[in-house]
This record gives sequence, C-alpha cells and structure tokens, in this order.
Amino acid sequence: MTNNIYFLYANHPVIKIDNRYFSYTKNFVDFFIELSKVSSNYNLILPCKNSLKSDVNMEDLVLLDVTDRVNIIEVRSYKGHFGALFTTLINAYNLKKIIRRKSIRKNIYLAGPGPNSMIFWLTYFVPEYKRVFFFIRGDTVKTVQHMYKNKWWGRVPVFISSIFQKRISELLLQDKAQVFTYGDVLKEKYLKYSENVFSIAPLISNDMIIKCESSDYVENFDKIRLLFVGRLSAEKGVFELIEAVNHTMLNGIPIALTIVGNGVLKDKLENFILSNKLENCIKIVGHIASGPKLWNFFDKSDVLCVPSYTEGVPRVIVESFARCVPVMATSVGSVPFMFPEDTVFLKNNSIEEIEKGIKWCYKNKDKLKFKGKHGLSLVDSFVIKNNIDFVNKIFIKL
Repeated sequence: MTNNIYFLYANHPVIKIDNRYFSYTKNFVDFFIELSKVSSNYNLILPCKNSLKSDVNMEDLVLLDVTDRVNIIEVRSYKGHFGALFTTLINAYNLKKIIRRKSIRKNIYLAGPGPNSMIFWLTYFVPEYKRVFFFIRGDTVKTVQHMYKNKWWGRVPVFISSIFQKRISELLLQDKAQVFTYGDVLKEKYLKYSENVFSIAPLISNDMIIKCESSDYVENFDKIRLLFVGRLSAEKGVFELIEAVNHTMLNGIPIALTIVGNGVLKDKLENFILSNKLENCIKIVGHIASGPKLWNFFDKSDVLCVPSYTEGVPRVIVESFARCVPVMATSVGSVPFMFPEDTVFLKNNSIEEIEKGIKWCYKNKDKLKFKGKHGLSLVDSFVIKNNIDFVNKIFIKL
C-alpha cells in the first residue's frame, strides 16, 4: 500500500468555519472521513465553501469529525445538479495537477460515489490512474427521472446521469473499476459487468444507537405519531403521504405527522395542509441537522414513513431502527432486504396503500413495539466503523 495513493471524493458540499468543517447532512462524507483516518495514503477531496458564523444558522449544521490525521484537498463548492456538473469539470481540471504532484512514483487510485460527475471527469483528466472505486447507494438515473419528471427539460439531467452510469459499466468491463454497492440488490445489477463488486452498508455512527428501555416509544398513545425525514421532492412520495393522512383522518383515525426536511415541494405541501385545515395534525419543521435534536423527533414518533418511488439503502431507515422506531416503507431498491421482518411494507405509494399501512400500524401497537426492538438488534451491521476494515482491506490488496 505504501506505493499507492488514494484520492477519495466526497461529493457532498461542506462549509468551513474557523478551520472546522460542517455540513447540513452527514450523508456520505462521514464514511469517507473515517476511512481517510486509516492511512496517510488517503487524501480526502471536499467541495468546500469558507464562511463566517454570522452568515449561517449554526443549529442547521453538523460538525464533521475531521482530525489532523485526515489529508484534506479543498475544491470549489457548488449548488444543485447543474452546478455540480460545471463546477466539477473545473475542479477536476485543477485537481489533475495536484494529483500528479502528490503521486510521483506512486500508483493512483480514485474513489467516490457513483454515478458522479467529478469521478467521470477525473477518469479522463488523469488517465494514468490504476483503478476507480465507486460507492453506489441507489439508482441515480431513476431518482433523477422522478426529481425532474414535471420539467420540460427533465430529459437533460436524465441523459447526463445515464452517461455517468454508462462510464461505470465501461470501466468495470475494462477491469479499471471496483464497485461497492449499498445492499445486495444493487450488487446483482453490477455483477453482470464484473466480479469486482462488493456489498457494504456504512450508514450510521454508534452515537445515535439508543437502548430501547430509554425510549418512550408506543406507550399508551391515543393517536398514531408518524414521522417523515428527507428531501421534500416528488421521488420521496411525501405528497402522497399527506394525502393519505388526510383520507385516513376523515375515516376516524387520529394522526400526528411531523415532516422534517426541505425541498421543492415545501410550498405545495404547505398549501395542501392549509386548504384542508390540517395545521393541527401535520407539521413541517424544516431541516434539522443530524444529532440529538433530530433524534428527539424519532424518539417522539411511533412510525417512520418512507413512501418513496425509488431508493437504494436509505440511511433514514437505519437511523429510525437505531432509535427503536419501526418503519413503514415501499418495497423498492434494497429496502425489502434491510429489515425484512421489521418493516411494514407497502405494495406501492398510492394513497390507498399508504392509508392501509397507517391503519395497520394504528391497530397493531404491540406488534409495532416488537418490530422496533428487533430492528434495533440488527443495526450494528450498518455502523460505519464496522464497514471500514472491510473496505480498507479491499483497497490495500491492490
């Protein structure tokens, strides 16, 4: 490994304040930070924006555990998919000089999420690399399709994502890539191109795992307390969820729904809530940074709702079970294989199917409590540190 050098690209933009790194969500960056601590041969590339405390709401941010052991390469930050596309082109061009300077007489390895524009550009700008490691959490093309399906220009980002996706399969066929998928469903998709495909699930840190005895979950509640945590966009099925809540309440079941997150559908959701006089039972609280404040929302809920059209291995499902809270979710992506005995599965995210799921949860409180406890016993396999050794061993074999 001493003759190898690794460049890990965490695609989630971070904010630098007083020489410390913050993010609105941990997402993928926390995993790469921990991996970067393993060896001085690892270099972590971060899209970074310098800021002042006075320019941001510090409560919205989570402090990233970046220590002196992490070799940081800062590149220009960006916003949105199109911002990422053009900014990463510039970043990749500038990075090639840094990579070559750091890699004299060393074997170059690249790593990052996929499909991704930065890794795509780097495979052309730094052609001397030995191999690329892609970390794939879901079906990006399908996700982008849902995100932009109502836009007249929506085919453009789908086409671009497809190009990045095709690059991964090309590199696998050329034996120039290895893939780490989040879950076995995605693994099967890539095995047709190469045997260099591994399944991992580094999603949460140890600090959010609760003892079920410490939770007030499902004890003598009169209403069903639902929670949604995520991006407020079409592919997440959040609008179908509030419509189902409205229908279910009209049928006499008392519900409290808390929605944590921001996104393009926020105004539409708020208008629906107001027009149907649901202000007392549906609350949109906005973005909450990962940490005790967010965990408190889990602890005061009975069921996490994940009515998505498409998913990979959703981090939020593991977070929920880590707080002893069961999950109601559509059977998409790797979701059916994460906690198969402990998730209340929906056949689809139609209003009728979600309503049916809510009613089941309301009428089966004892079963819900058991699902939460049993799911908690399985979360260790999703802890980041428990996946680091495996990934590192694959890296150093080369």
